[in-house]
Amino acid sequence: MKEAIVSGMIPPENAGSLIIPSIPFIIHLTDAIIGTHVHSAVTPLLFGLIIPPSSPLDRTSVSSVQFAAVLFAHLLRHAPRCKELARKIVPPPLTPLSASSTGGGAFFVPADGEPPAPSEPTLKDDNEDGPQSLLALLAEHLSLSFLQRSRAGLTPREAREADRIVCAYLALLSQWLWEDPRAVREFLEAGGLGVLVEQLNQPSEIDVVVPGLCAFLLGVCYEFNREPGEITR
Repeated sequence: MKEAIVSGMIPPENAGSLIIPSIPFIIHLTDAIIGTHVHSAVTPLLFGLIIPPSSPLDRTSVSSVQFAAVLFAHLLRHAPRCKELARKIVPPPLTPLSASSTGGGAFFVPADGEPPAPSEPTLKDDNEDGPQSLLALLAEHLSLSFLQRSRAGLTPREAREADRIVCAYLALLSQWLWEDPRAVREFLEAGGLGVLVEQLNQPSEIDVVVPGLCAFLLGVCYEFNREPGEITR
């Protein structure tokens, strides 16, 4: 069952851009678990993992990411085959539709019927980077979450939401990288080491949970890194 759910997130070669649904992720969560979307390139569970951290942080979006991270971590726990499949997940880019193409709405809602005809595709720059793997995308989102968390003038509610999403990413990555040297290497190549070290170089007597998780993830990288590079034995 675990392998079926994870393998369903591997997009086919002809997968296009993802149309962002406006229906909350949690509503469709049971569909991802029971497998009704198992053959879809972008399942609701995968969508919850790849949506970037909103700014300012919204409780609904943070809860979606946190819930998706917990579920995906359980799929990978003690499952080397699932981790191997997860490294092959390369999500398509998130492409919101313009308001004019949806008749006044900001995004296409699946319940509204067939999606509108795609507009003329824009030419891509030759220097534009290709699609990122899910693991590299999570490393990038972790960095963005730390930037949001360090913003001055955060309200207590915003600070709590920032801590929630950072802890969700750190916990998921710790589970994924555990006993997976290839995932460790990919995380390091995505700049994960610099992100963790930067946080650990900012000691605080009050903030202990996030630095503790950063230290744990850094220890996982050290323990299971099997190739020469930024972290050596």
